[in-house]
Amino acid sequence: MGGAQAQKSGPQAAGPARPQGRGRGIVMGQVLPPEQTAGLNACVRDSLANVGVHEITPCCPPRPEEPFSLPEDSPNPLNFDQVSEASAKVSGTQRRTMQYCINFARKPDEPVGMDLDFLDRSTLNICKVSDGAVLKWNRKALRDFRVTMGDRINEVNGIRGDALLLIARIAAGGDLEMWLTRPMQVKVPIPDASSSSLGLDLDYVANGVSLRIYGMDPGPILAWNRREPTQAIGINDRVIQVNECKGLAMLLMTEIRKRPVLNITFLRYAD
Repeated sequence: MGGAQAQKSGPQAAGPARPQGRGRGIVMGQVLPPEQTAGLNACVRDSLANVGVHEITPCCPPRPEEPFSLPEDSPNPLNFDQVSEASAKVSGTQRRTMQYCINFARKPDEPVGMDLDFLDRSTLNICKVSDGAVLKWNRKALRDFRVTMGDRINEVNGIRGDALLLIARIAAGGDLEMWLTRPMQVKVPIPDASSSSLGLDLDYVANGVSLRIYGMDPGPILAWNRREPTQAIGINDRVIQVNECKGLAMLLMTEIRKRPVLNITFLRYAD
């Protein structure tokens, strides 16, 4: 797989079964009841788990690009194709990360409408926006301030640095103020991935949509960082696409393994 090492994160085989459907989450291997999450789906890396990545025969088929567009009355969740344009629009012709704030009120029985992973244990990475309080915000917000997949929640009502506390505060509802990072999208070409290690240690949640970088060693990515310091890839940045493959994290890993030529799309969160 070109030298990338991976850990699949999630409950160990002997632990509780992964919940299915909306309104549940997994926190440290424990299933939270729906009344505590109310539409907030979350998965957390179990630091004791070290499960190897299994080969997967099918790979993601190419998918045509779609323009960023969300009509005011649209019930549809935001998707991958919006990450690119949203990232590119934040500062005119200069692409960079953006910090922004949203404020909304959530009723106790109202879904939050986000799927999250918090592999870094300190922030919340948005995997999906669906029907709920956040989508209501998106419908009235300016385009650059709509919450989208790939954005990262850093702070909720003054709380930061602990993903479980962020989850608890969001689940509690009421008036919510969130500070988020809109990442910069960086595409890195690797013309001969089979000749050397990529130098990336990657992990992911089983139902996640990105690969998180948790370690880096000499290889094509560090060489890229030396050539392109303003677009340098770092710890906790995310892989969201490999060649034409995007979607489930496990499929991204499969594509990294099998292709001698790689074009990897990262989400870069550093300023």
